[in-house]
Amino acid sequence: MEETGLTVTDIRYYKSQPWGVAGDILAGFYCVATGDKTIRMDENELKYAEWVEREQIELQPDSNSLTNEMMKRFKEGFER
Repeated sequence: MEETGLTVTDIRYYKSQPWGVAGDILAGFYCVATGDKTIRMDENELKYAEWVEREQIELQPDSNSLTNEMMKRFKEGFER
């Protein structure tokens, strides 16, 4: 909700990975968007945010990032 203004439910932890040089952790979660689906992007937090069809998800080739992995699983039909 902080970055996009969307309300979500059914939040499920997927996994995490080290992030950045400060010893931070990036945690990945799947969820279900509910209510108004209008994106209200916080430009201080995100470069862009948009809804796309599953088939239109663009993956980064040769990327082992957690984000790319989660997007790939979702694109291939993973639901839960």
